[in-house]
Amino acid sequence: MTNFYHIVLRIWAILLAAAILPDVAVWTGIAGHQPRWLCVLFSLTTAFILFSYLSLHRRLFGRVRSLRLFFATLLCLVIPKLVLVVAALAVGWRWGAVVALAVLAVAVFGFTAGRRALRVRHDEVYFKRLPEAFDGFRLLHISDWHLGTLGDDTSFTQKVVEAALGEHPDMVAFTGDLINQHVDEAAPHIDWLRRLEAPCGVFAVMGNHDFYDNADGKVQDEAFSLMVKSLGWHLLRDTHVFISRRDATIEVVGVDHVGAPPFRVKGNLSKAMLGTSGQHFKLLLTHDPAHWRREVLPTTDIDLTLSGHTHAGQLLIGPFSPVRMLYKEWGGWYEDGGRRLHVSFGLGGILPFRFGAWPEITLITLRRG
Repeated sequence: MTNFYHIVLRIWAILLAAAILPDVAVWTGIAGHQPRWLCVLFSLTTAFILFSYLSLHRRLFGRVRSLRLFFATLLCLVIPKLVLVVAALAVGWRWGAVVALAVLAVAVFGFTAGRRALRVRHDEVYFKRLPEAFDGFRLLHISDWHLGTLGDDTSFTQKVVEAALGEHPDMVAFTGDLINQHVDEAAPHIDWLRRLEAPCGVFAVMGNHDFYDNADGKVQDEAFSLMVKSLGWHLLRDTHVFISRRDATIEVVGVDHVGAPPFRVKGNLSKAMLGTSGQHFKLLLTHDPAHWRREVLPTTDIDLTLSGHTHAGQLLIGPFSPVRMLYKEWGGWYEDGGRRLHVSFGLGGILPFRFGAWPEITLITLRRG
């Protein structure tokens, strides 16, 4: 079994223990004496949770379906049960049930319709260094597709590609995590991915998931590179390219994933910048937004940085997202001294759930000024 599944199973073992705690609270009367039928119901849900753990461990329904069952039980059983008991201890069983049902409704919606509720955002950003010839340049930012979570279902991929083409971008930038773990996860989606195109090209970088090891322990970055190139995309691996428009030029820089632990640093920004000009407007594609403040701002003159990685926590209620506790720049636009960072909410994730932080693609119109 790969390292990825070992990590997931360890997490699930902890969650399984957490799922049993409400049963203990009900059966022992810690949460108040309850009818026997409620105790039995709690125990039945725990038995199903245990079954989902075993199905993931043995892959009884295949890799994708076992993961979906795993996350469905997490979202729709484990979390609501815990919320029910904790809320009941605080405000009583009646209001605890109301809170738990609200959590369950969010979980079900996010697991079904929410994760496919694609949004197309439109933004204009101004830069003093942008050449006049590039005023009005239409840049489409896409990130974190996580095709492995979609399995063989290509309907969402079709929806994304058709929406992207409908915006008629001059260039498409993909900022990593095309897959979950294996290159072959992209196979069912290849035909649709090949249709993604733009006059100036489709450019991509590798995220942390694109570097996962194969089952035989060999790093798959070479196989991933070949697959992406077969799509007609330009994979930027610690390098840069020039894009010309009339008599002007901008530079597009791309690096392999540069992130904080537990993710390994793969990219080399200094190498990617070799041969660039201090006179040109620069666009950087880098997967992790933490890279912007850690290295991009203090050591380069890059004007616009595009990132993803955070998925905006895949949960956004008002201004709250759990990812805010981990990242200073986690979603949307950020500015420092006239230099800008855009962090995409992304399209997917290992967890097939979205609420508030809907999947998105962003059309960025560059303006001079």
